[in-house]
Amino acid sequence: VTSAVSSVDFTSTQMTTAHLDYLIIFSGVKLSADGAKFTFRISTNGGSSFDTSVNYRHCSLGRDDNSTTNQNNSNADDDLELHVRDTGNGTGRSINGVIEMFDPLNQTGDNKFFTCNFRTSHFDSNNFLVASNGSAAFDDAGSEDSVINGIRLRANTGNISVGSFSIYGRKTS
Repeated sequence: VTSAVSSVDFTSTQMTTAHLDYLIIFSGVKLSADGAKFTFRISTNGGSSFDTSVNYRHCSLGRDDNSTTNQNNSNADDDLELHVRDTGNGTGRSINGVIEMFDPLNQTGDNKFFTCNFRTSHFDSNNFLVASNGSAAFDDAGSEDSVINGIRLRANTGNISVGSFSIYGRKTS
């Protein structure tokens, strides 16, 4: 991303049954609005639409370089938050991190909910370095065998100004 966009999507073009697990790496992500949250949503139709229900669950714990411990959790949210503190949009304030997704296409047929882990680092609006670790799930009762074949990374307010995004798949034998 080199100019403002509302979201970055990985769809069924990138998420195929050729791989079991997926890793998304993002670096240098700047959000246009000071205090915005970096989030993601899932799709079960290849990216044609992204779920906005309150079936997202996430929990994360972080610490900043001012010795403050932070947490962020919800068991009924409309997206998955990838860090525990607000972000700044000033110079040097970018978000970097990874999202590890485990069998999002439900190829193992083990009747499970979509889950992932994430790690991020960024500077908040007070210029403190914040490190976050967390887990997230999509818990749509009755749809635990859903095929998740799309991910949308976005800011909850404003745009993504710049950033680099990659997705990698892991094959098994």
